[in-house]
Amino acid sequence: MPNFDTLLAETLPPDEVPARPTDSQMSISIEPEPNTAADQLLVAGIYRMVGLALRLLEHDKSVQTLVTIGATAVGCWGDRKNPRRIVYPTKSSDDQNHQNKMPSDDEMREWVKLFLWKVRNRFPHVNVRNLDDSTWATFERADWEGKARERCMLKREEPNPANLMRHWEPRDAGTMTLDLVVSA
Repeated sequence: MPNFDTLLAETLPPDEVPARPTDSQMSISIEPEPNTAADQLLVAGIYRMVGLALRLLEHDKSVQTLVTIGATAVGCWGDRKNPRRIVYPTKSSDDQNHQNKMPSDDEMREWVKLFLWKVRNRFPHVNVRNLDDSTWATFERADWEGKARERCMLKREEPNPANLMRHWEPRDAGTMTLDLVVSA
């Protein structure tokens, strides 16, 4: 499959070429017949869709909304006195006294920005194919935490919540599958 710049240069006039949605090449596979002209347009459409979604999420108001949602989720989890710890650090140490406490907006904003930066730079694999059960999109989860733990160990860092979040990679989270009808 040609790279993003070649693909768009061949399919769109220069003034209509959107910016690359991620800073690295996205992994997109198309089944069953890759490398046709229609596939090239489809890939360009997926790039546009991802680019628009990321720009929307990275807008200041969206970041603030994500900060509010994240802080509320962490606070509610802690209020329930849930025995299962969530992977969210509220202090640099993994101190039990601070586990699941409501994070400050500044703390959460830094994690949201890191999350969005990683999604932009390391977008998960996208698989495009016919989905038989009239589903438009699916996401298959993978063991991202296990891979983050491996990265911590390789760097000789303790696999505490802060380090796990720093070593999380969107590509480890799973695979997104889009139906050909939705993508077209």
